[in-house]
Amino acid sequence: MMIVDSPGCPCLLWGGHGRMANSTRCFGSNRAGGKYSITPDVANTVGDLTDEEKARLTTALIDQRTQGVECPEVTPQLVEDTKNKRPLSCNKRAERLLQYIASKTVGRSLLEGDYRVGRSLLEGDPSYDPILQGAMAWSESIDKERVLALVERLAQNGWIDNSANSIRVTIEGHNHIETLDPPCRNPIGF
Repeated sequence: MMIVDSPGCPCLLWGGHGRMANSTRCFGSNRAGGKYSITPDVANTVGDLTDEEKARLTTALIDQRTQGVECPEVTPQLVEDTKNKRPLSCNKRAERLLQYIASKTVGRSLLEGDYRVGRSLLEGDPSYDPILQGAMAWSESIDKERVLALVERLAQNGWIDNSANSIRVTIEGHNHIETLDPPCRNPIGF
């Protein structure tokens, strides 16, 4: 399924710019972590969710994508399940952000930082920066400040180096990613 720009198509979950696939009801946005479809009975009510509930719903969508569901569907049952679900722990949120950063810096040497990713995380505007929006989605964060706190935690753990406005996953960080269960080494986006 191909996602195409559709300027008049908002992200139904988070608002702002979204994308819509041709001839389907599959939407996509970086803030929602990728593609998703939504049933008509839910489409009119997702705006009533709190940001925390939207973040947990986004986590559920990302989890489905990592299990091979290309375009997970937001249903009334999924919304209810995520409303009642506990938020991810701070450690889990940091680990998911580590995985996301690793996916965005693939192909870089272990000694070379990625200025683009570092700048997006440190200086990006969450209303339009796709890397920061993805980081917020993957880490179940509702604002940039929470992402920055997780970046600091990752640096303190020695899993990333975020010096000089660039960012890289350290050898220790890559080793930690290998221990995660289930491993999620290739975040699916669009």
